[in-house]
Amino acid sequence: MGGQSTGSFSKKGRFVGHVAIVPSLQAPGFIKAETSAGETWPDVSSCTGLEWNVSSHTEYSGFRVSFGKNRPPDAFPFTYGYKANLKIPSEEEEAVRMPFTDFTDKWDAATGDAVVTCQEDAQYCPDEETLRDLFSIAIWGEGSEGNVDLDIHSIQAYGCSGNNDETTTDYNANEQEEEDSIRISSVKEETSSNNEILIEDFANPTNEWKALNDPVMGGQSTGSFSKKGRFVGHVAIVPSLQAPGFIKAETSAGETWPDVSSCTGLEWNVSSHTEYSGFRVSFGKNRPPDAFPFTYGYKANLKIPSEEEEAVRMPFTDFTDKWDAATGDAVVTCQEDAQYCPDEETLRDLFSIAIWGEGSEGNVDLDIHSIQAYGCSGNNDETTTDYNANEQEEEDSIRISSVKEETSSNNEILIEDFANPTNEWKALNDPVMGGQ
Repeated sequence: MGGQSTGSFSKKGRFVGHVAIVPSLQAPGFIKAETSAGETWPDVSSCTGLEWNVSSHTEYSGFRVSFGKNRPPDAFPFTYGYKANLKIPSEEEEAVRMPFTDFTDKWDAATGDAVVTCQEDAQYCPDEETLRDLFSIAIWGEGSEGNVDLDIHSIQAYGCSGNNDETTTDYNANEQEEEDSIRISSVKEETSSNNEILIEDFANPTNEWKALNDPVMGGQSTGSFSKKGRFVGHVAIVPSLQAPGFIKAETSAGETWPDVSSCTGLEWNVSSHTEYSGFRVSFGKNRPPDAFPFTYGYKANLKIPSEEEEAVRMPFTDFTDKWDAATGDAVVTCQEDAQYCPDEETLRDLFSIAIWGEGSEGNVDLDIHSIQAYGCSGNNDETTTDYNANEQEEEDSIRISSVKEETSSNNEILIEDFANPTNEWKALNDPVMGGQ
């Protein structure tokens, strides 16, 4: 009956999408990500509850968690498991605790709301058999219309009694320390080998970025951009054109930019979590005399080869300001005619930078870690990314200490670490009632 919610889930724990109103019900649908049934789970029957280490990048109020396969005799067909609300207070990384007494298997199939809570009737509380084998775990966006944009870092059970030495997260802290040490070394090696000028570090962004979608000709694409460099959305077909629209995130005009006129090009440190082929980058405000109104800047394709973090280099000679306003494709390249190459004035002051999803229908799910200019000549000591490496080392040291403190103070059992996930997760949207 017309459910229209859309969502995706990556192997690194990224849960993004939109919970839409089901037209026939005039109520929100749902999206969820769930592990495959039959995975091997630790016994958490000695524990107090679940702890979700998460970061939400939208103010979405409909997160829920479910686990297990139990259901009351009068339950709606195909519904199962114990469910509770997951309340995430801020954009910062949070360790959100959910006591098992918050969960109930007596919940409304239409809204996800608890009908009878565990506190009201103990027969609906999670039983010991389920806590010994969770069967499956799911994260939901449900009962509230809006955009979902969530990073799940890890899941563990907390307040566990008994000897859980082999499964506690103290071991995970050691692994994290080793990974962070490798990362620090890697950053040092990369930055010492190139003369680069830092443009934006999304660990500590200095520019204001805003999301803009395709309002022209009735476009239906949707996108969002967070201050930490998360670019998510869907590039949809524009009905009147029967061609893909666009989404983009752009800095405000008039920001202060470093002079990159001595450099070879731009380097984007990114991770893409979907196989999307329509990423583009633009900068500057130049435009040919015959350009379409409101189009400006030099543009080039950003080709991202894998889900792993990649340093993608874009020579300035790949950019042109002679591009098609409808598709974003180059009409005349810089190599074909030098008058369309970025000029020195623009490279001395970039004016603005934009990342696009354009010319290709599909889901966008991109982490942008940093942007720098590479191959720069001259003395750039004050602006090279060597300084950024020192900042990163300090941040990682703080993170290591924080992880050690958190894990040593609680007897926890690790369930899933999305740095190295062991379970298979799949996205499921509102297929009931005709979900699309």
